Amino acid sequence: MTKLLYRLFHGPAWLTFPAMGLAAGAVALCSLNLFELFRANFRLLTTYGLMAALDGGALQLVELALWGYLGLACYVIFKGCLDGLLTRVHRSGGPWPLPLAPAVDPSGEKPSDNKVCSAKAPPHPARGLAGSE
Repeated sequence: MTKLLYRLFHGPAWLTFPAMGLAAGAVALCSLNLFELFRANFRLLTTYGLMAALDGGALQLVELALWGYLGLACYVIFKGCLDGLLTRVHRSGGPWPLPLAPAVDPSGEKPSDNKVCSAKAPPHPARGLAGSE
């Protein structure tokens, strides 16, 4: 089971991405209206008691709990696939490298003295308009 999940999460993207989509759809189907069904079942059991439990209310409660756990398992598969895909993107570096340190001007000027970025910051809402102090 561990090898299967590892292959699914960290295997080829053509396998991971559709599995992630299927897991997301399964989460939606399993959790569709689940809260309302739990509430209706709880109301049935509290209103009619043992008679409702013997007529199938207890079995329905167990089934609803199993649907909830199935939805949770599908969510875990979805998050595992997502983590595998994002790990793959981060390892490759991607086409958008993130700056790790602030850019330094070759002339040695501070970034605040940089002539390229001379726009003034917008006024703070609590202070009012700039220059009206």
